[in-house]
Amino acid sequence: MTKFEKPKLKILNADEKSAIAVISKGGQVPNTNIPNEDVFRVQLRLNSDLMTQIDQNRSTRKPKPSRHSWLLEAIYEKLEREE
Repeated sequence: MTKFEKPKLKILNADEKSAIAVISKGGQVPNTNIPNEDVFRVQLRLNSDLMTQIDQNRSTRKPKPSRHSWLLEAIYEKLEREE
């Protein structure tokens, strides 16, 4: 039967100790919820029939715009008509 020796502890110098302390402390997740004064988030609820119509309209265009882009386009068009 093979015997393994217990690993010997290495004595760390001050620089190594401070480096290990920083690594052990870990980091923080960046706060992505900081409000940007120029951008507002809006939650929009649409029924499935309307989403189907939007997606059908988007699919006929080349390149196919994202839903976000398509909705922004529709908003801008509506604002131009109202002016």
